[in-house]
Amino acid sequence: MNKLIILLLVGLSYGAYAQEYRQTETGLEFKFYHDEQGVTAKLGDFLSLHMIIKGENGYEVKNSYKEKGGKQILFPVKVSAHEADLYEAVKMLSIGDSATFRISTDSMYAKIFKKPIPSGLSAGSKLLVNVKCFSITTQQAHYDKLVEKNKQETVKRKTEIIVNKKRESEEIESYFKRNEFIANKTASGIYYMHKKIGKGRLVQKGNSLLVDFEMKRLDGFVLESSYKDSEKPFFTVGNGEIIPGLEEAILLMRDGGYSLIVIPSYLAYGFKGKGEKIPPYTPIVFELGILSVR
Repeated sequence: MNKLIILLLVGLSYGAYAQEYRQTETGLEFKFYHDEQGVTAKLGDFLSLHMIIKGENGYEVKNSYKEKGGKQILFPVKVSAHEADLYEAVKMLSIGDSATFRISTDSMYAKIFKKPIPSGLSAGSKLLVNVKCFSITTQQAHYDKLVEKNKQETVKRKTEIIVNKKRESEEIESYFKRNEFIANKTASGIYYMHKKIGKGRLVQKGNSLLVDFEMKRLDGFVLESSYKDSEKPFFTVGNGEIIPGLEEAILLMRDGGYSLIVIPSYLAYGFKGKGEKIPPYTPIVFELGILSVR
């Protein structure tokens, strides 16, 4: 909606607009510091803005200037959750505007934040919401941007996977050569060497296994080990309880067997990795023994 129409609807004269708090028909209190006469945000739009929310006592609830490196918030315009709320407030903004809105603390926490009021604020008080609007994007434009971004990320990811798949294969082969191991390789790219072939039955999906294992990176850094644990790991094969590559490798083992298994990242923790100890595109080494098959 055009800003001038909003002014007429709330019965304000433009000259008094930035001088003191005024109210909309719902009771929303607002004060503009900088006003650009442009098209305002509407339902479904996304605003790029900075926001500071404080109690009347100065207690700071949110400050986007201090969060996530000062990155602007992408704020969706939704149907109002209560009268005189934050969604009504942002629908008054056009690009370049800065304003403060006084909004009920009780309603904000009950209807929007959906959590108890913190001890630093009082029930029945008002929150001062200071916002500056940098851009407004329509719902369709936002969707189109996401689709394009996903396409670009998909192409980038495919390229990364191809490059890292080749690198990992070379590193794994070097690992076996360096340690003078002779390994087998599955069609999917898993390397394995049976150090002890079990005499029991071949593992099948649905079997429950009791195992002993050590999980490492190619550089020898131990990520996890059960060797010193009195209670050994127990899991069911085929239920997605372990990474895909390990499930595939275990199906090549027998009860009582002990194997060295190296799993490329695309069958382990992939391009995301897992925490600081497992970076993206990290092959995983397992020394695993099957204690029993049930």
